Amino acid sequence: MDPAPAAGGPRRCGRSGGAEASIEPPAPGASGLFGAAVGPGRKSFATFCRVACIGGMRTVLGVCLKVLLVVVITMVLVHFVPLLAVPMAIALILALGLGAVVLIGLVVGGVAVTATAAALLAVAVGLLAALSPAWIPLLVILGIVWLVKKLGSAPGRPTTSA
Repeated sequence: MDPAPAAGGPRRCGRSGGAEASIEPPAPGASGLFGAAVGPGRKSFATFCRVACIGGMRTVLGVCLKVLLVVVITMVLVHFVPLLAVPMAIALILALGLGAVVLIGLVVGGVAVTATAAALLAVAVGLLAALSPAWIPLLVILGIVWLVKKLGSAPGRPTTSA
């Protein structure tokens, strides 16, 4: 923890392993880092230390190591493609066979459902045809009763009762 500097005095920065450097605060109204205006309430001069440190080196090293890792993994995969191709081809053939079995099952199931629906519709039509001597005269009688009831009511009154 840095001690608080005297008003307008130099600030100490000790970010690089104990080697400290003096940082003069910018003049009021001066432009700070990245063009940010430094005023009385702003402390952008204390955000970055002017002492050289290896923080930028870590970033470059990290990027280089990541690129090297990608290159090595790519080389290993390209080297082992013949060994990986045989199991992948077998897996592809098995997946296609399984897909064909599932497709055949769906087709057979669809045919069975369609045939069942057609059979039920045929049974319903046959039942209606077999019972037609009973329900056709019943519908005729109900139609006549409804017509008489409608004609027998007064024209200004509704036919329903509350």
